[in-house]
Amino acid sequence: MRLFAFCMTFLALLCPAMNGFEKMTLEELVQLGEKHRVCISVPEFETTPDQVKNAISNAIAEAEKDLARLASQPLDKLTFDNTVRALDDIGWRAGQVASRAVLLKETSPNPEVRKAATEAVKQFQEWAVGLDYREDVYRVIKAYADSNPKLEGEDAKLLKETLRDYRRAGLHLPKPQRDEIEALRKELAKLCTEFDQNINNAQCTLVFSRAELEGLPEDFLNLPEIKVGPDQYAIKVNVSWQYLTVMETARNEQTRKRVLIAQHSLAKEENTPILERILALRDTIAKKLGYPTWADYQLEIKMARTAERAIQFEKDLIAALEEKFKAELAEMQKLKSH
Repeated sequence: MRLFAFCMTFLALLCPAMNGFEKMTLEELVQLGEKHRVCISVPEFETTPDQVKNAISNAIAEAEKDLARLASQPLDKLTFDNTVRALDDIGWRAGQVASRAVLLKETSPNPEVRKAATEAVKQFQEWAVGLDYREDVYRVIKAYADSNPKLEGEDAKLLKETLRDYRRAGLHLPKPQRDEIEALRKELAKLCTEFDQNINNAQCTLVFSRAELEGLPEDFLNLPEIKVGPDQYAIKVNVSWQYLTVMETARNEQTRKRVLIAQHSLAKEENTPILERILALRDTIAKKLGYPTWADYQLEIKMARTAERAIQFEKDLIAALEEKFKAELAEMQKLKSH
């Protein structure tokens, strides 16, 4: 579903940018939202595993009822509002619940809530993939599109992109091929969630001496969870504030290197076979849909359009910036030597 993908992208962009909003009041955020035609309010989050589970199940059940109504309409009574807009609204309502589950999966301090949210996201993703292959819904949308409605602006754009997304899901292919692609996409969605969750659950602690942590703030080093013994300081690289403090303030290059490598290696053993399967699935799906590579499939709806154009853009950018890059690198190396 396009909206769910947008929600997850928004959350991914929002999280690292939150520092810029820490001093803003809710009223100021609301005003900022109004300026950009976005409604901002305090969301009501689920706080227990059962609430998370029930929220997703209820959202899917409500969406199914709405989809059944959409699909059962007489083909001679179709309008933009009761087809394309209705489908978009159904996705939006369900996506709101799914977005909360995504955020809880990543940020809840309660491990049981995180676990429930992970399962909820998997459940929603499988349902969302299946929605792309609802032939009864597609039949209604296609019938409305075939009536050649006179649409303009965002309405025309939404219809065009809805039909495009059906094509990208493989609705134009024979049913056996559609069923295969649907199964592959569901497996891919599940594995991507497992990959992320393995990293979230991974733990890694490195112990350093005081000398190795030169440059770190004294109040940080004196925290009971950091100072664990005489001249022993434990850094949990899976804990963001500890990882960032070392990376931003430690003067010892080898210390930063150890922490960086450890952080980038979280869940390496569990995730290596998952990543291999993800890459294979992506390649298979792309080729079955008629694209040379997964990159071409992903970039079709982006400005670059093709992998070849994206690669050429990078090559041109590197060529244009190489001289300036070398000069700035030399300046940074000079600063480092001091």
